[in-house]
Amino acid sequence: MPRDICQKCQYPVKTCLCSYLQPVKHKTRIIILQHPSEVKNAKNTVRLLTLLSDNIATYIGESETDFLEIKQLVTANPEHYAVIFPSEKSRPINSDPKVISEVNNIILIDGTWNKAKKIMYQNPWLSPLMHLTFAIGTETEYKIRKSNFKGGMSTLESAAYSLVELDQIDPSSMFVALNGLNTQFTAQMPAQVAKRYKKLN
Repeated sequence: MPRDICQKCQYPVKTCLCSYLQPVKHKTRIIILQHPSEVKNAKNTVRLLTLLSDNIATYIGESETDFLEIKQLVTANPEHYAVIFPSEKSRPINSDPKVISEVNNIILIDGTWNKAKKIMYQNPWLSPLMHLTFAIGTETEYKIRKSNFKGGMSTLESAAYSLVELDQIDPSSMFVALNGLNTQFTAQMPAQVAKRYKKLN
């Protein structure tokens, strides 16, 4: 039997997030390279991020061919793009404002840690770009999915922390929405399962 879907947020009515949503205005464009396995995952935060931002584009795929359109845009003006990814060449996003002064697009890879690494490997056009990461000790507030990467965080959180540095936005509404996702999905879990997740908060 099909579930009732909220016509506004497109989440099931039982987990409707409308009351948690307050759109965020920002200048820096968010570009998502999303692994296909994440598209239908109800807990995926890109879906939530698109409800908060009107300056975002999502490209679905894995190989260089899948991302040909955005590759052409990026390689034409690489100085305006940065990849948010903890590679060997990454530098802290807040290390030097002059370094990121020309960046007006951030590229986020959406997928499990292993799938994100695979996308990086299969798309060598991402390597020459500036790679940015966050200060050691930044903790995730995304509690309804587990990561096998220490220090990993959701795509929404990565976008929020990036925009704080690049656009000096107030990220509170983004974290309210993330908390809403945590709350609504935890409420639908069996009591013993929900209890384990709540202990992580």
